[in-house]
Amino acid sequence: MAPELRDLVEHPEQIPALSPDVIPRILGELEVLRAGLLVRLITHPATATPPGGANTKSQPLDRLLSPTEAAALLKVTTRWLYRHHRSLPFTKRLSRRALRFSEEGLRRWLAHRHG
Repeated sequence: MAPELRDLVEHPEQIPALSPDVIPRILGELEVLRAGLLVRLITHPATATPPGGANTKSQPLDRLLSPTEAAALLKVTTRWLYRHHRSLPFTKRLSRRALRFSEEGLRRWLAHRHG
């Protein structure tokens, strides 16, 4: 009986004994899980834990903004934002094709530029 993905997560030492013909199925299951987690991350406001652990009332959680939300705060087009994202320190790359922008970082950057 071929091991399931959860078996391999719990016992990775079984990987060298896997038959090559079951590997594509397991990789497919892993890809479905990865894609689902990525969708969850992209479609829901993400938060960052401040250095040092749990959040306190004096330190609000950071929120990751979509390109449309970030462009609106910067008063630029989303096209401009995509063209210049590499030079913006508050850009977060979630995957090869997914960008998000730290709201806290963006506001600090704006304050510094206009300060």
